Amino acid sequence: MSPSDEADFENALGHLHERAHAHAEQNGLDTEVVARLRDAVTAEMAALTYARERAVRSADQTSEWYGARIERLRVLGQEKGIWPEMADIIANGTLTSADPLNFSRQINVAKMRAQEAERRLGYAEDRARQAESEVRALRRELALAQDRLRIRARAAASGQ
Repeated sequence: MSPSDEADFENALGHLHERAHAHAEQNGLDTEVVARLRDAVTAEMAALTYARERAVRSADQTSEWYGARIERLRVLGQEKGIWPEMADIIANGTLTSADPLNFSRQINVAKMRAQEAERRLGYAEDRARQAESEVRALRRELALAQDRLRIRARAAASGQ
C-alpha cells in the first residue's frame, strides 16, 4: 500500500470510527462495546493489510524467479536452435498439437466442454420458454377467433 493510500485508508477508518461512536451515543448504545469493536476492526484491517503486502511480495518474487529461469531457457533454446519446440512445451505442455494431452489438459478440455454444454442448455431452455409463451399466446388468439366464429355462426343462423 502506498503512503498516500495508507493515509487515505487511515482517514476513512478514523471517520468511520467517529460515525460509529456518534451513532452509539445517539441511540443509547454502550460506547465501550463500540470502542472494543473499533479496536478489533482496526486490528483485523492491519492483519489483512499485512497479509496482502506479503502476498504481493511473494507474487513479485515468484514472477522474478520464473522470469529469470524462462529467460535462461530461451537463451539456451535459441543457441541450440530448439527454442520454438521448448516454448511449445512450456506454454502447452506438449511439443506439437498432435501430442496426446496430459491429464490436466484433458480435465480442462472436459471442463470447458461441460461449461459450453451448460451455456447451450441455458440458451435452449430460454428459447423453449419463449416458444412456450408464444404457443400460449397463439392458443389464446385461436380460442378468441373460434369464439368470434361461433358468435357469427349463431348470429347468421338466428338471422335466417
